[in-house]
Amino acid sequence: MNDMLLQAHNIIHFEPPGVTLADIDPQFGKTALMEIKKEFGANKAIFTKTDVTDIQQFEGLNTWHQR
Repeated sequence: MNDMLLQAHNIIHFEPPGVTLADIDPQFGKTALMEIKKEFGANKAIFTKTDVTDIQQFEGLNTWHQR
């Protein structure tokens, strides 16, 4: 389990409405969402393909997530 997925698991234990997973690799996103759904149920996470090293894409996550 990579660091992002581990952090998502830790956050979900505090019972937020959900988490946003951001990564450049859509295959990883699909796998991560399946793992979270299996452990916590549907609608606990969303994935968005994002290059988190690109500040504009990273800052855009907050705007996108609030829609």
